[in-house]
Amino acid sequence: MTNLSEMMRPMRAMTLKSLLSDSNTRNCLLLAAIPIVLSIVNSSWLYSVVGYLDPWMNVGYFLHYRDPTFGSGNYKIARLSWIIPGFISYHVFRPIVANYLLHVGYLALSVIFFYLTVARLFSQPIAFALAACLAVFVPFHASGGFDYQNTAAGTYYIMAFYLLTTALLSDRARWRMIAAGAAYAGALHATIAFVNMAPILAFHGVVLYRHIFGRLPSWRFVSTSTLWFLCGGVALTLFLGLVNVAVGRDFLFFKPLLDLVFSFVKDNKHQASWFIRPSAHWLADMAYMRYLGVGLAVLIGCIACVVLAVLRSRPNPIALSLQIQYTYIALVWIGWQVLGQTALQPDYFAYPLYPAMFFALAAIAASWQYPKNSGQNHFLSYLALAVVVTAPLAFSLGDYLSRWPQHAALIVLALALLCVGLLAANGGRLVLILAGVLSFAEMNALAAVHSAGRHYALVEPCKDLAGAYRALVDSERFLARFVRSTSDMFLWYNQSEVLRDEAGCEMPVSYFAPSLASLGLFPYLAPPWPVMPQADALPQAAISMLTSERKIAIVTADYSNVEALESRFRRAGINVGIEGQTIVRTSRVQFDLYVLGLNAWRPVSEKPGIGK
Repeated sequence: MTNLSEMMRPMRAMTLKSLLSDSNTRNCLLLAAIPIVLSIVNSSWLYSVVGYLDPWMNVGYFLHYRDPTFGSGNYKIARLSWIIPGFISYHVFRPIVANYLLHVGYLALSVIFFYLTVARLFSQPIAFALAACLAVFVPFHASGGFDYQNTAAGTYYIMAFYLLTTALLSDRARWRMIAAGAAYAGALHATIAFVNMAPILAFHGVVLYRHIFGRLPSWRFVSTSTLWFLCGGVALTLFLGLVNVAVGRDFLFFKPLLDLVFSFVKDNKHQASWFIRPSAHWLADMAYMRYLGVGLAVLIGCIACVVLAVLRSRPNPIALSLQIQYTYIALVWIGWQVLGQTALQPDYFAYPLYPAMFFALAAIAASWQYPKNSGQNHFLSYLALAVVVTAPLAFSLGDYLSRWPQHAALIVLALALLCVGLLAANGGRLVLILAGVLSFAEMNALAAVHSAGRHYALVEPCKDLAGAYRALVDSERFLARFVRSTSDMFLWYNQSEVLRDEAGCEMPVSYFAPSLASLGLFPYLAPPWPVMPQADALPQAAISMLTSERKIAIVTADYSNVEALESRFRRAGINVGIEGQTIVRTSRVQFDLYVLGLNAWRPVSEKPGIGK
């Protein structure tokens, strides 16, 4: 019998001293320290990349959610389980602090609840090792950008999994089941693809119940538990809807997203711009292997473990359950991809696989024994594990292999397979667990070299994401002063302009400006894709957009761009002038932000929620 039976005993009230002496508490604090240490080394990885669009739209909602005209009718308002915590954080703390607390906080919660779940199902050594790996797994960070809703969705799902697990081990099953339903609803409202995870949650509950009580749950227990679970989900949805009404928005906040999803499923041609057809070299491409390599290795390991378990007389049923869950959900994602849906695209479409993948990896590590907590203090061993997973990212230990990119994908896959094999063969020995974690850490660092790895490194000469973040927020607040609605501020930029500092670090204006537009949901003076038209080539439709209430924002370090735009309007018989100007600075570059209009400068600061 596993240590599940031990967890059924009532928990004693703990004093602060006894709480700090508890091994789980110490382990959770050590796990939470991993992202904090990485942020001290280099905080760039905690910011959404400049040039992305969707994550900055969420930041716009964080800033202006209570203004019902902001983003009105946009389907992205459906992500209220992410938007409302973000809005609260941004209005309690300064934006730079709120950004840190949101991103580190959600990541730490994911890791802690993952650890607590696995520690209850298997053992602390396995739980800590895999939780430490999850804490540094780059594709789990900032999937689609750290302000993208996946950041919250993964956390809510892991919390739901933990609460469902503990509900069967507690004498307060009703409230834990209700909380599990609320957490799962939070995951759905953030990222609707988590709806595919409902069957594995139900399967996990049934298998766990049978393992604890030696029999399948009765229909009465199943129906009652399902009702409590649904009550939690409905209660959260009603609460979010009422909050939305309180700020002047729609009660059925999720309807626009549902309509969009149904249209995508009905006709996958709507996803043509994202869909990449598999080819012979698809998996060998580093861009895919860095997030699919571990998933493929774990899938192979799960299938092998399931086949071997059938041949064994006493398989570990909980481990087997988690392996079957991941095998099922991986096949579902593969099936969606085959049907033409964007299930396995880099990076955020595959994100819901990661929590299930790590639970399966823990199950592989526990497959061949019923591990128990020994009661010994393994703190030094856990500290070594934390250092092993953190160092390769912080010191860019994978850089030495980046000079051979044609072999990097195969090396990543080999290291992932080695990690799975070592964990499967650990037999409860910490030395093999440590070796498996080391293989994972090297694979993770090597894969990150070809994506976002530089943002984690101790030495990164052009790190500027924190400065760019502050510049974007400050720019948005400056522009909002000039209009009553952000839909009245039109943005134009020189597509070819690149900002550089003395060290040669650069940031294209075509990256900064679209993120600024997304942040404030400002419309463009002309469609920017494939490129924003030069001033001389602006169409007549763009010229006619300007009225006495509408303004034009220009991001540039070259004043000739402003003169060129003024000249284009004069040729159309319209005189425009500068109504406002400010200097924008990041930690690397400096440029100007101009506001052009037909009137003298009269900033609109009296409207609640605008210009504050």
